[in-house]
Amino acid sequence: MLKTILIAIAMFTVSANANIAEKIIEKYNDARGGLEAINGIQNWHLEGESSNPMTGSNDEVSFKFQGENSFCVKQNLNGQDHIFVHNGTEGWMIAPAMQIAELSPLNDPMLTSIKQSFNQQLGMVKGLFSNYKEKGLKVEFKGKEDLDGKKVNRVQIIDPNQPEDAGQNIFVLFDATDNLLKKVIITSEQGNIDIIISDYKKIGNFTFAHSVEQVMNGQSMSKLTFTKIDVNPKFDASTFAKPKM
Repeated sequence: MLKTILIAIAMFTVSANANIAEKIIEKYNDARGGLEAINGIQNWHLEGESSNPMTGSNDEVSFKFQGENSFCVKQNLNGQDHIFVHNGTEGWMIAPAMQIAELSPLNDPMLTSIKQSFNQQLGMVKGLFSNYKEKGLKVEFKGKEDLDGKKVNRVQIIDPNQPEDAGQNIFVLFDATDNLLKKVIITSEQGNIDIIISDYKKIGNFTFAHSVEQVMNGQSMSKLTFTKIDVNPKFDASTFAKPKM
């Protein structure tokens, strides 16, 4: 009988913590302008700088996205221009750092990899947790704690499909006052990765982070700092046309 009661209490606690976590994420989405409104943004134009403290490099970056499949990304890496363009049907690239010094077609395997990378970078600005339930992810409230002198809510992200011996845990910290996401913490046997999200600014009716820094085992590895975030800008056809070299 006692065992049954303890199990019931444990299940109730897990359910309650899941509800609290979901409410925290709802407040996060509302604080950024509302999930439905953000998902309604079709076009993005971001300008900024990518820095690598390990090498001391500071490189200009430009991202233009239209819908799901059209993009024009320009990055100046170590003084060399890298360009990735796709018009929704076909794409081209030039990437000296990848030993592609001349304008070349963007084939399907490369397109998949590049789109995933760009979408991850945009996702950090656009905001996480827009469709975590559809992905089958679970969330659980882990309590309050201090972060840089402020109270934050810790939420664990759980993937039921992840093997039990994967050894990886993901936690996210939300400011308890303004409800915005401040840090993503990924722990594993190989080491810890912190993604620090900061410098939130108002863009019309929306609020977006302008700084994303990745820290591995206490060492800063990379940082994206945006000087411009424009939502739903108008692009002409030439934006996603084949670059002229």
